[in-house]
Amino acid sequence: MKRYFLIVFVVFVVALLAIVSPVYGDQWSPTEDWGEQVGTYSPDWGRTVMYEYTDSAYNLYVSPQARFRFTQDAINAIENYYSNHTPALYYTFDISVVDEGCQGGGCNTTVSALNTSMYYSTLPSPHFDRDDDPEPYGNGWYDETEVVCLSPLSMTANIDYRFDSRFRVYFTDPIKFQFTSQMSYYAFGEYDTYYYDTHKTRDYPWY
Repeated sequence: MKRYFLIVFVVFVVALLAIVSPVYGDQWSPTEDWGEQVGTYSPDWGRTVMYEYTDSAYNLYVSPQARFRFTQDAINAIENYYSNHTPALYYTFDISVVDEGCQGGGCNTTVSALNTSMYYSTLPSPHFDRDDDPEPYGNGWYDETEVVCLSPLSMTANIDYRFDSRFRVYFTDPIKFQFTSQMSYYAFGEYDTYYYDTHKTRDYPWY
């Protein structure tokens, strides 16, 4: 009889924890796609998803991810921007927090991008970066993640490329992630945007 009551008690506690526990942690968002874009250098198809997870200390993270592919025309445009443009332009994929009216303390204070060693991409010779807005000094929160393809002549049409970045979540206030293609040039130790084409904006949390 004691064992029966113990089992009932354990089931009750587990059910109670399931009710009061936060919704977030170790889950995937629905996928959302985009189609043909404005930029001649942009992927003609892409898919976005977000993965939310916790570490062993119960810190919360989100990994916004993109998968995308190019037509041969887009690859030709990317090669032309690299080979025949001054300065040379590099294809870049950017995943950033949308900071509308970002001024000083008004910039993002909800999530902050992790170190670039945590990112992943299948673009040839990927160079990862993160930025802290507003320029030039930032506010201590990394709003922007990007991957620059340093070997644009090695890019191929009609295959899927990926970029996964990671952010620490400090507050689950609603924010927006923006997925963008860019053509960037190298100056003063970093790659700066020359052209850009926004593909998709997604809400986080999505639930």
